Amino acid sequence: MRHLILLLLNAWDGYATAIGLYLGIVSEGNVLLRDMAHSNPMNLFWLKIALVSFCITLLYAYRHKQMARYGSLALVGIYTVIATMHLITLGIV
Repeated sequence: MRHLILLLLNAWDGYATAIGLYLGIVSEGNVLLRDMAHSNPMNLFWLKIALVSFCITLLYAYRHKQMARYGSLALVGIYTVIATMHLITLGIV
């Protein structure tokens, strides 16, 4: 279940980042992707979706390992904070 939640939170992060970049009210937090964010936000959106989905798939494949379980729980917490920040920044909350 938490892997599905991670996929949804990742999709929201990508969407909210793309909208925020379009509106000029956010900047990409990942320094490695910042240049792409400003040149083509939709490419950034799809890259983030693909990379994080791949990593979530790996976490799911190794869900029987303790480290993968802890990692996925930590990511749910981190993405929840990021999702909340997006809601506040975009003025939804």
